[in-house]
Amino acid sequence: MPEPGSGERIAALFGAAFDRPAAERRDLVLAAAESEAIRDEVLSLLDALERAEARPDRLDPRRAAALLGADPPPETLTGRRIGPYRLLSVLGRGGMGVVYLAERADGAWQQRVALKLLPPALATGALAERFLLERRILARLGHPGIARLLDGGLTDEGDPYFVLEYVEGEPLTVGCDRRRLALEERLRLFRRVCEAVQYAHGRLVVHRDLKPSNILVTPAGEVKLLDFGIARLLDAEGGAEATVLTRLGLQPYTPGYAAPEQLRGEAVTVATDVYALGVLLHELLVGRRPRPAAALPAPLTRPSAAARRSGGASPEGTDGFDPEAAAQARGTTPERLARRLAGDLDTIVLQALREEPERRYESAQALADDVRRHLEGHPIAARPAGALYVAGRFLRRHRFGVAAASRQ
Repeated sequence: MPEPGSGERIAALFGAAFDRPAAERRDLVLAAAESEAIRDEVLSLLDALERAEARPDRLDPRRAAALLGADPPPETLTGRRIGPYRLLSVLGRGGMGVVYLAERADGAWQQRVALKLLPPALATGALAERFLLERRILARLGHPGIARLLDGGLTDEGDPYFVLEYVEGEPLTVGCDRRRLALEERLRLFRRVCEAVQYAHGRLVVHRDLKPSNILVTPAGEVKLLDFGIARLLDAEGGAEATVLTRLGLQPYTPGYAAPEQLRGEAVTVATDVYALGVLLHELLVGRRPRPAAALPAPLTRPSAAARRSGGASPEGTDGFDPEAAAQARGTTPERLARRLAGDLDTIVLQALREEPERRYESAQALADDVRRHLEGHPIAARPAGALYVAGRFLRRHRFGVAAASRQ
């Protein structure tokens, strides 16, 4: 039986788990629950959810809402007007709010936006405090690689909301695979992600939840960083926001992308985002994450070796990885992909994924710079600059000139 006053924390943790893929939900709850009672209650709700998903004909939305002590499903709010906006459909939901596709409805101009709203049952106490902090964080950020804050206010009931640029796109890994982008194109997109993250770090904001679903690629090939719902401020406000998440009983991370220090409950710094960028880079290059969710400590395999291996360690025993399919999505074969990854790209990824924060790249910009050096054929900073290595980089950059000179 959950302890008195725990309803808000149960609802928040259930919402955070609900927003994850089914295979990651249990890991999140086991890592984040502050007590056995809260853990058991959320796991029982997830069991009920899975049974309902397996038999949707038996799903009773009113009963589910009553169990959570929350409002009816957010779809019922579609068509409602919030300030000058009308809600059209649900774009996404989680423990930190529901995001709707909305349109300007006051006749001032035509505009589609993403409107984030806390369900009224959760728009009190620590969650509302965290929600307003997210709005303040977004107000600091104005970068082409980050979805812009456009507006904000209160509903007629006095609940907070804010309005973001609507980004039409798909998760970065999905978009790259669908377009069958080669490694060079993926690396260029990744550098843009690093630049957006570096910009946020320069304004004392650590994202803490970098993953493909929070990084969209648009039809025009632009990348947009989303969802600062659990971002951390590194200035004087950082202590306050950490207290909010502690009161909620939430550990702010996604299993599978979290840095070792996050899993251990230690201090979060810019190095935490660098680690998540390393996971993202591994996934972009290889087609799989370097480790299963919450599997620390665990040995890391070089990306060039991981690209050849079917399956892999996971709570279910295999991650279903298919080297042939992954290579085809990159316009190559497993053998050629492994050769392309061997060397600099292996080194760059493993440097970003160091277990000790101080041994990783010192910043997202340093990581981006090494990716740029690799693309340009220059020696990377993460690798000792021996004479043979430097000569090899020179020959790669000038192979046509060297070949012409050798024929003279």
